[in-house]
Amino acid sequence: MSAQTIAKHDNRLDALDGLRTVAVFLVILFHVSAPTMAAGYLGVDIFFVLSGYFITGGLIRSIRRDGKISLANFWVRRIKRLMPAAILVLLAVLVWAQWFAPIYRRQEIGADAWWTVFYLANWRFIGSTSYFAADGTESPLLHMWSLAVEEQFYVFWPLLVALITWAVLRRKRGSTSGADRALGALTVATGVGVVASVILMWQLAAHVSTDRAYMGTDTKAFELLLGALAALFVARPAFAAWVARWARPLIWGGGIVMLALFAVLDGPAPFYFKGGAALFSIATAALLLGVAHKLNGFEARILAFAPISYLGRISYGLYLWHWPWAQWILGDVKEFQPLKALLVIVITVVCAALSYHLIEMPIRQGALSKWLSTRKTLFAAASTIIVTALLATLVGGTPLSKTVRPLIAGSSLNENVVMLVGDSVPKRLTPELSKYVGDYGFELVSAARGGCSPMAYHMELGPADQTGAQCPDVRPVQDETLQQYQPGVVLWWSRYEVIDRYTDSGRLISPDSEEFWREQEKAFKLAADRFTADGATLAVVLTERPGLGMLSRPAETLELPLLQNMIYHDEYRQRFNEIVKQVAAQRDSVVVLDGDSLFCAPGAGPGPGGLCDDAVGDQGYIRPDGSHVNNELFGARVSKALLEQLKTALGR
Repeated sequence: MSAQTIAKHDNRLDALDGLRTVAVFLVILFHVSAPTMAAGYLGVDIFFVLSGYFITGGLIRSIRRDGKISLANFWVRRIKRLMPAAILVLLAVLVWAQWFAPIYRRQEIGADAWWTVFYLANWRFIGSTSYFAADGTESPLLHMWSLAVEEQFYVFWPLLVALITWAVLRRKRGSTSGADRALGALTVATGVGVVASVILMWQLAAHVSTDRAYMGTDTKAFELLLGALAALFVARPAFAAWVARWARPLIWGGGIVMLALFAVLDGPAPFYFKGGAALFSIATAALLLGVAHKLNGFEARILAFAPISYLGRISYGLYLWHWPWAQWILGDVKEFQPLKALLVIVITVVCAALSYHLIEMPIRQGALSKWLSTRKTLFAAASTIIVTALLATLVGGTPLSKTVRPLIAGSSLNENVVMLVGDSVPKRLTPELSKYVGDYGFELVSAARGGCSPMAYHMELGPADQTGAQCPDVRPVQDETLQQYQPGVVLWWSRYEVIDRYTDSGRLISPDSEEFWREQEKAFKLAADRFTADGATLAVVLTERPGLGMLSRPAETLELPLLQNMIYHDEYRQRFNEIVKQVAAQRDSVVVLDGDSLFCAPGAGPGPGGLCDDAVGDQGYIRPDGSHVNNELFGARVSKALLEQLKTALGR
């Protein structure tokens, strides 16, 4: 097979399509929890480098050929390439959400779809979930964060390239030297962008959160820019000749570094954010350049093998479809399930192939593509976005849902709908609760959010904490859920009422002061008023004692103020519970449930402070970390006990 044969397949590099196959299957195997694939998320990094390389290569060709960039043509090609398959997956998820998903999940999925269709999913998920700390309630659209990063890059990067090119070429339009000067300026700007993005990832991972550092457009930009930098370097004949001469060492050197990093970046490891991601991306760029310039080598021949390169051509669809199917087939079980994982892969390949041949290619290169002029493409794209956003609105959770949904649902109270509010403990238990609510005559919706009190005030969880400042954002979510579902019951379960908080005037107060408890009583009464304003009953689970499993947490985690107060200041928990009981004694609209009885035997049990022993024989603790229920072993038990209490408290 000649190099030319390997290089061309519908004007594509088959060997680089093979590299796409490697990248997408790393991600798929990571998401189905395959053994030894805990660093499979690095496949996304490979995709980013490839995308930056190909996109910038096309822009460079435009500069050399025309002395400018046609932004309209560029964006139309991107729309035809990316939007059809993505919208198809979005519609499938929305249909599932409306007709098959538990009711408590619809609102979040509607919001996820809304932000996804506007290509802002990464910023949505940074504030609403965690990519690596799975809690069993992951969105079937969570993987769309990476597409949002790419799409934002596709909007701003060509604009920057066009601006720099115009600035350099305005006096030497069309000249070879002018084009070279423009590419030189672009190279410098790209290098600066790479360094700034790498530093920003490092800093945000250390001082804000790993999710912000991992999913932020600014913090992942260096991977796309490294691909762009590779394209800019290789656009210079001297560098291209050097790459061709050293292609094999680049392939093997890059590949070995990538494999070595793959072995140590599970999780991801902290080193990923401290330069590991940058090093992996540089190695990817080296491998990429080597493969692209050694098409007659056996390495490229392997990647260009027809079945491998074909999977690379449909890799976009593979990425789009694999995560929803993994969620629907594997559920919240994180252990590797070989047969189900194989089923996910097979169905994913089938869906991706059908999408590629029946939808994507006809729009990109078929008769439909000829009909789709620039104007028609932009109009079709805008119309599709609007229609999909409206469908997401009907599912719920979008900025328009609070207006549209009541018009459809009416205004009567839904006596059997239970709205869950609270922190990560009830949020993680929600999948189990949803399995049994029907047995007790209820339906479940959720406005729970990890790390925040349902009272939605600004807290301080510890030094350099940023999460507590976002807790006021919980209130709009609660209000929207109240308006959309009009629940007859609000079920409250939280433990974040015992840590430092800010007053309305911005002063920080602590639970060792009487002012703190006056503010807590005031805040609880206001929240109770809000939840019961339309006739709902507020059922509050009195905060339970943490379990002995709390002491198994890492030493640095145990130093956090929240855990210190939970372990060594049980009087704070009791103080807030007394406030709740006093309010319940004064109001028929508030009832209390016994949280302790879900876990603890009578008496404080062994351990410091108020810890209780919630071990069950040789099965271990009900709450292995002292707070969160082991759903697999005890989720059904705790859910049924809680729902039984709720039914009794409501007199049903």
